[in-house]
Amino acid sequence: MRPPSRARWDEWHQGKTTIRRQRGWVDATAPDRKAESADARGAEPDRGRQETTRARRGGPGAPQGGNNAGLVSDNYVRITVFLAAVLFLVGIGSSFQLTGVRYALIAFGSVLLVISIVLIVQQPVAPA
Repeated sequence: MRPPSRARWDEWHQGKTTIRRQRGWVDATAPDRKAESADARGAEPDRGRQETTRARRGGPGAPQGGNNAGLVSDNYVRITVFLAAVLFLVGIGSSFQLTGVRYALIAFGSVLLVISIVLIVQQPVAPA
């Protein structure tokens, strides 16, 4: 962002309503909504802090689905890497003149393909 634009962005982002009112960007008679919203929130930050602490400790009501989803996504990434390795090995295997090397790469790629298929079958079914 260019410096003049960055300065304007910082003014807006930091909530400098006085500058915006001086420049005529905001109605000067409008009430300050930031103060009203802070009063309306009240004890919300404390409640959110308590929920975060409870979730980190793993107490009752702690979200466990996020951890499981992370593990499942890691497994899918691992499967994708194995399948990419299969394509790579079979692809470079066709460029070798020696049939032993060619067959060894194809065999190794086939083993990785079988491992990938086994891992795919073990994955949970996506919700409909």
